[in-house]
Amino acid sequence: MPKTKWVLFCLLLFSLSACQTNMLNQFGKVQNGMDKHDVIEIMGSPTTKTRLHSKDRWVYNFYADKKRYEKEVHFLNGDVVYVGEPWKVEAEKSAEVLDQKNEELNAKLDQDDKARKNESKKSYTNFENEMTGQNKVIYMPDFKPVE
Repeated sequence: MPKTKWVLFCLLLFSLSACQTNMLNQFGKVQNGMDKHDVIEIMGSPTTKTRLHSKDRWVYNFYADKKRYEKEVHFLNGDVVYVGEPWKVEAEKSAEVLDQKNEELNAKLDQDDKARKNESKKSYTNFENEMTGQNKVIYMPDFKPVE
């Protein structure tokens, strides 16, 4: 009897391993437009879930052919919009670059604000002078002496 149990156990193990599919091949079945339920049916639960730029980001880590793979699926409003390699922040979108651009923009806005204030002061001074008559040049007529 123990021999038959061992044979049954080996057959069961073999049949289960035959059903196992390569995760990399499974990942290839995920396409844009699928919903979250479809992705879970194909890939199973993700390793990590995050939210980035208004999108749900699912990361899958798995091994195939003795290599480690990390793949991502991004969802917008519940539908797949990106499938592929891990998304990296581009250099021009990094926090340091954005901070530098914002500092430059703030400096320009401050400069424009100072220029507008100076212009406003000049306009007010001109208006005040015009209303009080200080900017008018009064010419004295030339009189000829009476003889």
